[in-house]
Amino acid sequence: MKIRNAAINDLAAIAAVEAECFPKAEAADEQSFEKRLSVYPDHFWLLEDEDRIVAFVNGMTTDLPDLTDEMYENAQMHKPDGKWQMIFGVDTVPSERRKGYAGMLIKQAIADAKAQGREGLVLTCKEKLLAYYAKFGFVQEGISESVHGGAVWYQMRLSFKES
Repeated sequence: MKIRNAAINDLAAIAAVEAECFPKAEAADEQSFEKRLSVYPDHFWLLEDEDRIVAFVNGMTTDLPDLTDEMYENAQMHKPDGKWQMIFGVDTVPSERRKGYAGMLIKQAIADAKAQGREGLVLTCKEKLLAYYAKFGFVQEGISESVHGGAVWYQMRLSFKES
């Protein structure tokens, strides 16, 4: 198993994993990933098993404190020195779930955000995943304004600053 950042030649594999992991209304398409990879490939963490992507985490950095639906489609909102690492998706191939792979990538994203001097990370998730992300230190902030894919999303934040 190897964790690495993405490159544009990973586009088809990333899009295929996303299609396996999310309903069509919620899944990013290949064109969206192409835009993201062209602007912030270092904010894609891939987990490979013998050169096959089994899981990935992706998102942009920004000074905006909350994750908005516009961020999913507008890669130009990425700010390289942004305060917050947004997490758009945590994907694990269904046959590879419950092996700790997503957790490995989340921990890597957290470590990288800390090393880069960010204030923390922000993600949205469905209610059934609140406890999962809380294990990594994320705190639930209530229902998000996001209406992505017609689902109800909860915003969670992991802040590196002491309150």
